[in-house]
Amino acid sequence: MRKAYGFTVVELLIVIVVIAILAAITITTYSGIQQRSRDVARQSDVTTIQKALELYRMDNGRFPVEVPNPGNSTWEISSDPGFLSSLSSYTSNTSFKDPRHGAAGNLGYFYHRFAAGSYGCPTSMGEYYILWVRTMEAQPAPVFKTNGCDGATLLVGTYATDKKTYAVWGF
Repeated sequence: MRKAYGFTVVELLIVIVVIAILAAITITTYSGIQQRSRDVARQSDVTTIQKALELYRMDNGRFPVEVPNPGNSTWEISSDPGFLSSLSSYTSNTSFKDPRHGAAGNLGYFYHRFAAGSYGCPTSMGEYYILWVRTMEAQPAPVFKTNGCDGATLLVGTYATDKKTYAVWGF
């Protein structure tokens, strides 16, 4: 009698299902890693901008004046050419763009300088700025680092509850 060699159809199907499950887990995990790494890059950009703003203030006695985006009130936006160009000597001419590079319009980084006492911040704290990121991907809730100011009234409505919001106040 002849001996049969090979695998049965059931065995082959089990192997295919196991490979498909492993592939799905890997793809999902990889996607989450990419989102978190872009968020880390955004937070790193915010930290770099904060340091440059502090150096600028030490040299000039105040924070730089924003160059408003024509379609977005008075906020300076990273999708505009020359975003925070006044900081170029402090950032080695780094261009701050959202890591996804496809983000345009009202996505990316925002900067605005406010007068002392604006929006609930005590006058004694002096003028301040807000750096705002609207494109965070992996954080579970909005983050507001107000540094002791109750100026969170600036970001109201959907921005205050949107988990993609990351905002830092600087004095």
